[in-house]
Amino acid sequence: MTVEVLGKEYPVAYTIFAENKICEKLGTIENLGEMMDKGAAEAIDSVAYILACLVSGGVQRQKVMCNMAGEEYSGPEAVSYETIIAAMEPSDIFDKQKIIFEAIKKGSETKVKLKSEKNAKATLSK
Repeated sequence: MTVEVLGKEYPVAYTIFAENKICEKLGTIENLGEMMDKGAAEAIDSVAYILACLVSGGVQRQKVMCNMAGEEYSGPEAVSYETIIAAMEPSDIFDKQKIIFEAIKKGSETKVKLKSEKNAKATLSK
């Protein structure tokens, strides 16, 4: 999953790192909807902050995946909150909110893998 900021694509991922950064500002992830329902200025600020956290999580995840595969990371560096807030227009808020909620939903999904062997047990994976 990616988000576009001024024509450049950045990876987005709801990782533990991203959640911790989001919770520094919100207190708990359950306050996410509340923060986005406040006045326009506060909502835009929250969207930009959360998006920066998710982009940072996405970039870090891709770097780790490349490192584990013995490859060099060639993607973009994480875009900062300051850059997102400077680049975002008020009309962008709804599209960015959609990306935020999709990333959180995707990052929160629990998947079950079944082994096809006889008497195999189900295992959880992320």
